[in-house]
Amino acid sequence: MLAIRGIYTGNNIQFLEEIHVRPNIRVIVTFLEDEPVEVRPRVPGSARGQIRIADDFAAPLDGEALEAFYQ
Repeated sequence: MLAIRGIYTGNNIQFLEEIHVRPNIRVIVTFLEDEPVEVRPRVPGSARGQIRIADDFAAPLDGEALEAFYQ
């Protein structure tokens, strides 16, 4: 898989980088929006009662879990 930058104008895509691929290759085109996405402010406490944190959350990990964490 290869991702490159380009600009789409009137059914044409101008690549902004040089590419070397075989002819007749399948592609997927993703259009990136330049317009900002509306982000609603988070309301403190809105998840109250929906999330539970274990009583031993801050306890040290056992050897097996600690080893798996660093793999």
